Amino acid sequence: MFRKRNLLVLLLTALFALSVAAQDAKTHFDNGTKQFSAGRFDDALVSFQKYNLLVPNDVSGVYNIGLCYYRLKRFAEAITAFRSATAMKPDYEKAWIQLGNAYDDNKQYSEAVAAYIRASELNPNNAVTYRELGLAHRRMKNYTSALTAYQRSVAIDPRYATAQCELGETFIAMERRSEAVAALEKSVSLNVDDAYCYFELGKQYRINKRMDASVDMLRRAISMDNRVSDFYLQLGNTYNELKNFPLAIEAFNRGIALNDRDAELHLNLGNSYYNNNDFTSSIQHYKRAFELSPKWETAGVYLADAYYATKQYSAAESAYGEVVKLNQKNANAQYGLGLVYLATSRLELAKRQQVKLDVLNPDLAARLRERIEKAGVR
Repeated sequence: MFRKRNLLVLLLTALFALSVAAQDAKTHFDNGTKQFSAGRFDDALVSFQKYNLLVPNDVSGVYNIGLCYYRLKRFAEAITAFRSATAMKPDYEKAWIQLGNAYDDNKQYSEAVAAYIRASELNPNNAVTYRELGLAHRRMKNYTSALTAYQRSVAIDPRYATAQCELGETFIAMERRSEAVAALEKSVSLNVDDAYCYFELGKQYRINKRMDASVDMLRRAISMDNRVSDFYLQLGNTYNELKNFPLAIEAFNRGIALNDRDAELHLNLGNSYYNNNDFTSSIQHYKRAFELSPKWETAGVYLADAYYATKQYSAAESAYGEVVKLNQKNANAQYGLGLVYLATSRLELAKRQQVKLDVLNPDLAARLRERIEKAGVR
């Protein structure tokens, strides 16, 4: 998860002489400061531009123009301003960091890395710089370099909760899960103000079969931000594994209320109904999942299974057939067709399915053969 950064919004204070022109400049600067603090970034930009016309050699005006452009998401113009600020004052650490941020948000990740490295050379003890450097490396999937940057950040400031969390996420990307859990747990112990950190830790706990701990973390994530459908998806999955199907159903339904177009939510809700022996209720969600992802063979097979379980054999045959059209080698669909043929007394067709399964999946072929033999066909 790439979260929002903590923006550097401290505006430099300029020094003014007592001339009339200087007083006009001071008025523009003060107006810009107030407007920026009030979130009126367009107005602040105009004020700082007026200030810059009167005092063109003051780096504070140029830097503040860059901040305004950045907050307006006009990243290319922010880059120009911050580059001017660093040219005027090459040892201006904050300008280098903000230049890196603007490059990063403009998807110029290599340039962002270079800017952050320059900032770190000016001040090797700023944990924020290394966190931003780690973030830029992660965007380029340079996980080894990201890991080095994050480790430096938390070495400087062990209580930097966001860096600890992103260190954990980097370990996840590198499939170093035990180290990921340790970093995420450290972040949570510091009361990180980021729901995704609790979410990621909850996912790791589920992978490690620490189900109760997973539920706790996922519920904490939801308590911080109840607008993220993925949180409910993972909570529902955990409850499903715990065989607490009513709570799984509740979680999936809440996720669907946020995002009705998530095929995975519908499929897993269907699974919870199915596992709870409510086959009829599962059908609408399997059907919705297959509508949303018409090439998702699993959704098609599960829909057909639910039709079969409710003895809607014609619908089951049609659904299995749709999957076979997608992939004739889908053994589960071919097996399901065999069961439908048996249920509708088309035993010779069932035997043909068994022959197909002898090649595709001998275990399923044996199961179908047993069913055929019980039906009296040798």
